[in-house]
Amino acid sequence: RLVNGSEVSLNFPFTGNANYIDFNPKAQNSAVISKNDSLWISKNIQDPIPTWSFIGAFNGNNIKSVAWSIKDTNRLYLINSNSKVYRTDNLYTTTPVFNLFNTPSTTNTTASIAVIAKNDSIVYISCGNIIYRSNNAGNTWTNIKYNYPAVNVIRLYHDPYTSNESIYAVGSIAVYFKM
Repeated sequence: RLVNGSEVSLNFPFTGNANYIDFNPKAQNSAVISKNDSLWISKNIQDPIPTWSFIGAFNGNNIKSVAWSIKDTNRLYLINSNSKVYRTDNLYTTTPVFNLFNTPSTTNTTASIAVIAKNDSIVYISCGNIIYRSNNAGNTWTNIKYNYPAVNVIRLYHDPYTSNESIYAVGSIAVYFKM
């Protein structure tokens, strides 16, 4: 809904609701959207009737979360329900190539992913109630759960306007902060 109360259609390439939609402030006319296991990109999201290009399907497993690099708009991460993280470094090509990485824990219940704005090789994921950090673009993961409670993480957020790795973990009972 727009701030003036009117509505605008994003012309989704499917019926029903999206699993996830992400906008990137450095790619102001673009958006990515997922439904079930499929991902699309629009490169004209501000047009009256945006068009969407199909990027691909990810092995029949629902996409749980998408994180789009602010530093390099060609880099996109996604995490799915089959304990996999996918990363592309060429999102704007006709057929982006995705690298596949295993998550250290299962993601069939809840999962989220966030990329650090100043260094898009630093990525955080949540697998249920465990939070992990990668400093090498998803190749390896370190458990950084610290004192996070036994509550599934609903969503991870990174504040792109900080100079550090500020991460917010949203759970069902509270929001937790890691700096």
